[in-house]
Amino acid sequence: MNSDQTKMPEKEQTPHQINERMMARWTRKVGLFTGGLVVVGIITAWILYETDQTARVSQRAYVISNEILIEPIRANDGTLNRWIISPIIENAGSTGTVNAAIVSGLRPENGAIPEPTGINNLHQKQTRQFTLGPKSRNSKIIPPMHITPDLLPSLRTANPRLFVLGEISYEDVFETPHITKYCYFLWAYPQNIGIEDITYSLCTGRSNCTDKECEQKR
Repeated sequence: MNSDQTKMPEKEQTPHQINERMMARWTRKVGLFTGGLVVVGIITAWILYETDQTARVSQRAYVISNEILIEPIRANDGTLNRWIISPIIENAGSTGTVNAAIVSGLRPENGAIPEPTGINNLHQKQTRQFTLGPKSRNSKIIPPMHITPDLLPSLRTANPRLFVLGEISYEDVFETPHITKYCYFLWAYPQNIGIEDITYSLCTGRSNCTDKECEQKR
């Protein structure tokens, strides 16, 4: 169709020209409608994806460790025999863990390194597989570690420093792999205070993390 035919008044156009013009209009409308459907489809797919991700976050297992148990063991005469150290492992999520495994132990550190970043060279190393239900915590997933009173001087002076380290790998019900790392620094009160006991502080930085945090803090 040339420009003269397009500008020609409708009553002067032939039926063929009128049909061509109407087909062109409908083609434009169908194109706009199809484009609208594509946009709606993209938005719907995005909404479904976000809904699925929200469901995964709200229904997944979420394993953390923010606390350890330190229990003094004494002889019948009251003499301190040892302390037993047990990390408390918690599942704060809404479903249980799948294929969970833990590696944990003690690690002495000399020098100026702020805190250890791996689970190699562990003393009293323990490796276990376990299952932890939703909204639950357990201090007996691994056998406890033992600290004897002869370590008190080094715990008081932090020379060497003594850490409790652990790494937990597991999957959620969506078969997504996860990782949790924990670290605690053990220390004792100065001798002049007269408290014969040990306590702990939670490490910071790369030794305490979950999932993507662990990748970012390498």
